[in-house]
Amino acid sequence: MASEAANGGNNVALLAAIAIGVIFFAATSVALGYFMVFGENLAGPPQDIYIIRLSEYVIEPEPDPIIVKVGQPVVFRIVNEGSAEHEVMFVADLEMMANMIKEASLRLQQENPELSVEEIMEIVDERHEMIMEEMLEKAFAGKIEGEELMIELEPGESTVVTFTFLEPGIYIIACLKQEGTFPGTHAEEGMFNQVIVVEG
Repeated sequence: MASEAANGGNNVALLAAIAIGVIFFAATSVALGYFMVFGENLAGPPQDIYIIRLSEYVIEPEPDPIIVKVGQPVVFRIVNEGSAEHEVMFVADLEMMANMIKEASLRLQQENPELSVEEIMEIVDERHEMIMEEMLEKAFAGKIEGEELMIELEPGESTVVTFTFLEPGIYIIACLKQEGTFPGTHAEEGMFNQVIVVEG
């Protein structure tokens, strides 16, 4: 009788040890699988990813509005869900930039009547890209750290970029492409939005 009780106790202890081992193995497997799939540092805090969707002629952020803190790296996933090429660029003076592109297009069209609208847009786009990159670097020096301040995407394309905002304020993002809105820009049709940066 005593040996049966002892055997029963041993069996219970053995079953408990097996159960603990199974639970530990399952938990470890889940954690390892998460790390391998998502590449996350499980010891650190999760990083928020903000979605920016582009289409004709809107920029739709998730959430809306996007509110972030000064000095905090911010990850944006930008998706072009439209049927035209679009861009997301930070702009210091949206009206000035849009007018500059429109006036350049009209002047080029007037001086070169033999050029098609598509050819004019291509020329203006190339000049716009060179000029804008320099202007953006000057306008946002000491305010935004990160990758390119102007991201162009073909229909169906997406990309992930990271920025750190160094000063609080409202940062305007816009698309200044012209396909479908020539000689004006997509921004003139309402394709702009904002990122609000607040003190931490």
